[in-house]
Amino acid sequence: MAIIVPQVPLAVSPWRPLLVDGGGACKAACKYCPDPTVQGRPLAEADLGEWAVGTRGVQGINIIARPYPEVAADLYCLVQKLVVNNPALVIVTLGPGAPIDTWGLQHLKEAGATGVCFSLVAVTRSLDASTRPGRGGRQWWDTCWELVDTAISLWGPGKVGLTLGLGLGETEQQVMATIQQVRDRGAVSYIYPLMTTAEIKVSTGKLYRVLLARHLITTGQATSNQMQYDDFGQVIHFGVPRDRFYEIMQEAKPFSLDNLWLDCCSMGWQAELAAGLFPAQPGAEMVPELIRRVCSVDWREAWLTRTRVFELEGVDFDEDEIEAENGSIYKMIAELGRAGRSN
Repeated sequence: MAIIVPQVPLAVSPWRPLLVDGGGACKAACKYCPDPTVQGRPLAEADLGEWAVGTRGVQGINIIARPYPEVAADLYCLVQKLVVNNPALVIVTLGPGAPIDTWGLQHLKEAGATGVCFSLVAVTRSLDASTRPGRGGRQWWDTCWELVDTAISLWGPGKVGLTLGLGLGETEQQVMATIQQVRDRGAVSYIYPLMTTAEIKVSTGKLYRVLLARHLITTGQATSNQMQYDDFGQVIHFGVPRDRFYEIMQEAKPFSLDNLWLDCCSMGWQAELAAGLFPAQPGAEMVPELIRRVCSVDWREAWLTRTRVFELEGVDFDEDEIEAENGSIYKMIAELGRAGRSN
């Protein structure tokens, strides 16, 4: 039976999160799962009629479901009750490895769900394979994309989301390629940094560059291929003219809380995720600070990320050999590695 716990929403988020937990029955075993302790009184059926009423600014309900075995049946019943008892929109966010198929998605649509969101988290197949076990020899990466396509055929473009986590060892270029793939399929991407479970701590610079690039790709102002990257896979040109870049900095839309979407991997970290972002229209005086954040580079993070890519690609990372036989980028990686360990 589902354990349902109301959660405190983000300060300005129009979506109120509702966590559905199978009583600790999740078997996904994702290495990046924070497994937060859920605090609060379980939501009783009698509460459903009033739960979404009286919260100023609430646009709808984000049902965040952990991937336990009976989740599809529990979600079908819950969505029906929520839709019947109040007029709020209902989105279902399914955790990594969710045991749901085409029929399960069709039932959610029939129950009245406005759309669905999937927690892909890892931005490449190799990262997904390294951070969570497959089921029956099949990785969540492949299953998730198939579910996304099915969901788009049911709900239509713009009503299916995909959450991506930062901090597993991905380059910014890899993130952009996946975000572009999400948009090309007709879905919407959401980004958040993994907190305590990150393989590599996400710097402010990386987070802000990814948020800005995501905004440009999602709104069709640039593509991942139009952007330029350095040898570390970091964005160095966003594919838009200089004047447009400054206009976006003044608007600050890519960095607002509205761009956050909670799933079972980010649940419990609302305050921390919101702390580094800005409210909408922060004012012209904040533009220099926004540009500073976008342009800041953590070279140790860059080195660790590149070595992680080498590892996943099966490249033997011997610092002395790389420095002697390869180009300047590899020499820099080797030097940064030695400097990092000496500090």
